[in-house]
Amino acid sequence: MPFSLTRRGTAVIVHLTGLLENSEWVRLIDDLDELAGQGHHRIVLDLSGLESIESSGLGSVVQLVSRCRMRGSSIGIACPNAFVLGVLEVTRLDQWIGVSESVEHAIADDGATR
Repeated sequence: MPFSLTRRGTAVIVHLTGLLENSEWVRLIDDLDELAGQGHHRIVLDLSGLESIESSGLGSVVQLVSRCRMRGSSIGIACPNAFVLGVLEVTRLDQWIGVSESVEHAIADDGATR
């Protein structure tokens, strides 16, 4: 499975690796939506191990952010590689979702953009 979860207090860090297929994004969204409903107020997507992101992945990130915000949670992105960061910048998602250079900064930012 290309993602795993780590909990730190009320934060959940999602470690993504390799290439995520559409069905995996759907499962990830469902899992994180459930965690947000359980009181995890900060969700951080650690993209350090993610090789690439495709359009379905971007759509899933947008859907995930919307669901989390509706539940009172915030979401941030940490450690994207140059390619993924470029995609986030071109689509301007980096201005809608906080992007940080480290997981620790993403947890502390609590929704601020870089």
